[in-house]
Amino acid sequence: MRLILITLLLIPALCFAQRDPAEPDMSKLSWLIGKWIRTNARAGTSGYEQWEQKSLTELKGFGARIRGTDTTITERTTLLIKDKAILNLPK
Repeated sequence: MRLILITLLLIPALCFAQRDPAEPDMSKLSWLIGKWIRTNARAGTSGYEQWEQKSLTELKGFGARIRGTDTTITERTTLLIKDKAILNLPK
C-alpha cells in the first residue's frame, strides 16, 4: 500500500519536472500595437512611438520627435522571440 501511495505522489512530480519552460507569448505585448503620443516632451516639441506586429514572433517599433514641421526618428527597435526569450533588438 505504501509503495502505491509513493508511486502516485511521485508520478505527477516527475512529469511536472520534465516539462520545458513555457514559450514566451508575444500576445502579452499586443497592448503595445498602435501609436502612442509622448506625454513628457520638452516645450516646443512633441513625439510619438508606433508599434506594429510583423508576425506571431515579431513586433517592430520606432519613436519620433516632432519640432515644428520637422520629424526625426529617434529610435527603431524590434521585439523578437528567439531561443525561448523575447529579445529587444535596437537598430
